[in-house]
Amino acid sequence: MGRSFTINIFQVKSKPHGIERIHEFLDEVEGFIAIGWPGIGNLTDVPKEEIKELLAKKYGYDGSHLAYALGAVNAFIHTMQLEDIVLVKENNYVHIGKIGKYRYVEKYDNDTDGMCHQRSVEWLATVEKRDLNEKVQEHVDNRGTVTKFKHPTSMADIDMYIQNSSKNFNSTLDEETINLAIDVIKQQLHSADLDRRFHAAVELLRFVK
Repeated sequence: MGRSFTINIFQVKSKPHGIERIHEFLDEVEGFIAIGWPGIGNLTDVPKEEIKELLAKKYGYDGSHLAYALGAVNAFIHTMQLEDIVLVKENNYVHIGKIGKYRYVEKYDNDTDGMCHQRSVEWLATVEKRDLNEKVQEHVDNRGTVTKFKHPTSMADIDMYIQNSSKNFNSTLDEETINLAIDVIKQQLHSADLDRRFHAAVELLRFVK
């Protein structure tokens, strides 16, 4: 299945470096999310302590300002994992996507563009904010650039909105393999771990749509 069944949810603002980028984020060919803080270079494999030093040197941060910037950048680079879920608010709507790899785009590493730190995103659904439960609404309203959902993933109740955007497995896998995979997912539905049950339910719903 690629990774463990623990899936985390993040909200990310659509204004890296103070510039509205929602339309770029939602590109149908290659969706992505991004944060600001240009001028600190490629952060692939850069540990948290080194990111802290880079931010302090480049922006002169200290105290709470440094803690805030480090928290956002470190979450984007290290805490987010492949297939985690991202929520991006646009006025009264919330876009839901599956997070991909971090990438450094050097041509945007400047004060004009300011969105060199990116992650690819597979956009899955767009819903009205009012249709989400109170915990998720509170989460997307958080003023932080990047924040992780503080409750168990199962309490988000967003699986019903996630559309099936996966490839048709029937074209690449034989029936026996598909049935084996479904059996594994079904077993996870009875797990004592709420996150495992949540992810299993999402995967099963994606398949049957």
